[in-house]
Amino acid sequence: MIRFLRTRAALVIAAAALLAPSIGRAQAQVPATPAGRRFTALMETILGGDTAAVRRFVMEQMTPDFQAMGVEVHQQQFGRMKNNFTGSQVTGVREMTPNELEILINSVRGPVRMMLQVEPAAPNRIAGIQVSRADGAGGGESPPATLTDAQRKAVVDSVAALFARFYLLADSGRVIGDRLRERMAAGAYASITDPRAFAEALTADVRSVNDDKHLRVIAGGRGGPAPQQQGAATPAAGGYRFLDRVEMMPGQVGYLKISAMFGDPEVANEIGRAMKELEGSRAMIVDLRGNRGGSGQTSNVLISHFTAPGLLTLTRFNTRDGDTIPRRTLDEVPGPRRTDVPLFVLVDSMTISAGEDAAFVLHNLGRATLIGETTRGGGRNNGFFPAGNGFQVSISIAKVWDPCTGKEWERTGIAPDIRVPSAQALDAALRAARTPERYRPPARLPQQECRVQA
Repeated sequence: MIRFLRTRAALVIAAAALLAPSIGRAQAQVPATPAGRRFTALMETILGGDTAAVRRFVMEQMTPDFQAMGVEVHQQQFGRMKNNFTGSQVTGVREMTPNELEILINSVRGPVRMMLQVEPAAPNRIAGIQVSRADGAGGGESPPATLTDAQRKAVVDSVAALFARFYLLADSGRVIGDRLRERMAAGAYASITDPRAFAEALTADVRSVNDDKHLRVIAGGRGGPAPQQQGAATPAAGGYRFLDRVEMMPGQVGYLKISAMFGDPEVANEIGRAMKELEGSRAMIVDLRGNRGGSGQTSNVLISHFTAPGLLTLTRFNTRDGDTIPRRTLDEVPGPRRTDVPLFVLVDSMTISAGEDAAFVLHNLGRATLIGETTRGGGRNNGFFPAGNGFQVSISIAKVWDPCTGKEWERTGIAPDIRVPSAQALDAALRAARTPERYRPPARLPQQECRVQA
């Protein structure tokens, strides 16, 4: 989840506090750059600021995108961080630019990475913050080649406790834990010595209680949030690392294929570059077939290129903390805005999570015609937690929905407007693009009063 964007939803510290909280007084040298000064002020406000200090910090030292979230939201987050972020040490600082810092923190609950970005010009207010586990933290180790009964029991107990503590559906979290312990006591896992087979067995039992697509036990520290933590292995044509294909197709139809919403800071720039390359298109196709999710902020970058700024799109709610955070389209995007180009989004049964996010929002805003198959139905925000012995677990920590319609896509998926098998979706979109006037955005934004309210 290493990401920072100038966005109203960019402050993800609430979720990060669940994953790897605790930031304290710096031990490594923090540079006297604009980003360094803002980092120091942020820590001072978190650790010692009262309500008035938090309000003053948000209004004076954070961009309007953050201010638009509401000071009350920040007061809740800063108050929780004051409790969680005390007693740790900053162990490393990397100055990427004078306006961007990567800070490594030795938290009491494991290594943490903070990415902080400030405006390039004075007054250099904070434009983006992201906190995540540092590489190799909690679950980065490899599991033993052969599991013992004691190791299996320790993993079961750890996974059960994590679900009871963090799952957004508290009752289901406890039931999941009880189920795993019952299966362990009954000897269901006694013959399983292979770590991956054990993880698969635990995942099956977890989902037998609640078929939440984000619930998963993983053997090893690299099997989980790949779209958010690593880049594409092979550059696409044109030198793109995170986009699979960017092409102007016959008939001046722009085509953009994205197989994962990678959480690298460079993804936004690549999307902007692709949009510039396809700026002359008379219609656009965004191919999200097989998109395995990743960063919701990357989804918002993509969405914002096709929509007006500042539109209310999603609400995120963490039931444990009681935080309700709205998300809006970005005020600024790295590429051209195409608010009136006919847009076709391809989806299929393997499109999940942040990939569904983009399709869901663009469809709800009346901006896209969806073509293909019903999506997979992974509509929660999840986090990855170490479970010991080289295992980690993916747990849904928050729910999201359309604040204007109340709809969500968890379990149900998103139904296409034009239903065709996945392999035929591109051809169907190209046929539809021949008469783009039929698919232009409606004159009036759906639920306009709700979408544009401050």
